[in-house]
Amino acid sequence: MITMSLDARAELSAEHAGGVPIWLFTFTHAELGTPIRISSDRTIRLSIDPYILGTISRGEEFVWLPIEMTLPADDEETPPQVRVTADASDRSIFPVIRASGEPAECRIELVWSFSRYLVEFAVDHLEVVSAPYDESQVTINLSQEAFWRELWPTRRFTPTWFPGLHE
Repeated sequence: MITMSLDARAELSAEHAGGVPIWLFTFTHAELGTPIRISSDRTIRLSIDPYILGTISRGEEFVWLPIEMTLPADDEETPPQVRVTADASDRSIFPVIRASGEPAECRIELVWSFSRYLVEFAVDHLEVVSAPYDESQVTINLSQEAFWRELWPTRRFTPTWFPGLHE
């Protein structure tokens, strides 16, 4: 269950909302140096030359990119994946894709435009599973891939692990 602030619940149930939900993405990787931060909304001008729009939340700058996010389907057959499709006109997202053979990690946060310092919802430790791209857009598939690689049950009932069963 997600716990939200009273202000966020009032905005969700209001007939005419005064705030806008903003999705913030933070991509980290050992070879990137500084994290890449992306915002789904252009709340403020971050710089004039070059002209960059974005969001400032908790003292961090998130660069705005036109994105589309698809949440995981409720399907038992496929692993849950968040799909983020970003416009490829800004090439700042490409270091996430080309960092190395190891996947980059992503943190997704939800804040409101009227209180950008308060994180309403966050998902940590998502891995970049795949990132196909072309000249117009980049599609980044995020998943908790390590969770799906786990064997269940965690150990097999072999004589090495459970000798008492095989006497």
